[in-house]
Amino acid sequence: MTQKQWQVETEQYVPRILKALELHEVTLEKYGGFPDVPLSEPPDEKARAILQLALFVLSGIKVVQLILDSLIHRWSIGMLISAPLEIRLIMEYRAAISFGLEIAAQLEDKEKYEKAFERCIRLTTGSKTPILLPWGEMSAVKSFSTMEFVRHLEELDSGVLADYEYLCESSHPNAMQHMYLVMASKTYDNWGNEQFKKHAHEMLDRCVEICMRSVVGLAKSAQDMTEICAKHFPSK
Repeated sequence: MTQKQWQVETEQYVPRILKALELHEVTLEKYGGFPDVPLSEPPDEKARAILQLALFVLSGIKVVQLILDSLIHRWSIGMLISAPLEIRLIMEYRAAISFGLEIAAQLEDKEKYEKAFERCIRLTTGSKTPILLPWGEMSAVKSFSTMEFVRHLEELDSGVLADYEYLCESSHPNAMQHMYLVMASKTYDNWGNEQFKKHAHEMLDRCVEICMRSVVGLAKSAQDMTEICAKHFPSK
């Protein structure tokens, strides 16, 4: 069966996304250091906060695995229009997890402990709209803005904010960047246009590079959280 031009031009990126998924699966496999829940004995307040953050990270890692699966599937069927949306969400999870890691570190500082504990509760249970929490109560604290996570990460990894803004512009219908992805997808398949092709490849390459950078950064945060958990929940 003869390939469509969009398939010929875009399939070269799939192995790189698969590599990101492979790396992320290793991150999930290695992540740990905290006890299974429910616990046999109630932990103290600090240990409970660390455990909440550890489970927040675990949830984020698993969600990113789902997003990567979706990204590979959609990319393979020519739905490139959704690529920056999904990669942006991966970046947001990386930023949120890094933000949680900072809170965990602040819990070790007596002067910062009280505020850090409040931030932990806000990160793990906050919501801007009322939502029922797992234990039957309604959320009572306001969630953080995603931009707070992104700005936090920019301080640690310069260039993150520029990448995030790039993905945002690629996701909205008020920008030509977005239209390039529409034209690169299977519905329009504008790859016969040589001028379009050059810039479209630059866009797709940058999107995939941001994806890999996010997965690598998330892996480092997961490793750091594992080490923090090991200090609080030593193996018996």
